[in-house]
Amino acid sequence: MIKQKRKISGMTLIEVMVGFSVMTVMGMALTGVFIQGRSVSVGNIYETTALTVAQGYLEQIKTMDYSVVQACGANPSTNPIPTKGVDADSSGSVNVVDEPLTVGSRNSVGKIDNGTHLGILIDLSKAEGSSTYTPRYMKMWVTPTITDLQPSTGLQGLEIALTFEWESRRANMAVVSRTETVRFVKSNIPSYQ
Repeated sequence: MIKQKRKISGMTLIEVMVGFSVMTVMGMALTGVFIQGRSVSVGNIYETTALTVAQGYLEQIKTMDYSVVQACGANPSTNPIPTKGVDADSSGSVNVVDEPLTVGSRNSVGKIDNGTHLGILIDLSKAEGSSTYTPRYMKMWVTPTITDLQPSTGLQGLEIALTFEWESRRANMAVVSRTETVRFVKSNIPSYQ
């Protein structure tokens, strides 16, 4: 009887190493995509927070009487815009604080602790087993401008623009500064009740 040799099927060591190398390169490429995606996501959190804070200041100014806003624009050094902000302490309590904005000046907004500008509260995290919260801040500045529209248009109105600047961090911890502007027109039309 003749013995037949069976062909043993399987992979050689070289084939396994080539396959492993290809999988490693693909894994590294995907890791880079995930890191970039996280960096963009964190940047969007900072940008959305900055825009929300600036819109909050605009909403406060919208509710003010026309004469108050006009006086703030006419004499900014002695008459800042009377706005409010929020802050949180280590127990997690949120507090409303006075944060007046001086027209034509770059105003640091958010928490200022012993002369150090910490910025806008982004997050409060609490370590497991701890009773205190650790805050995370974003530095932000707001420069309001008020333009009287009557000389150019003949209409009694004010253009209020808030140029806001904030700092965010990239994945490599590099600080990136961004600037945007939001604006609206406040008119002196009496309300009817």
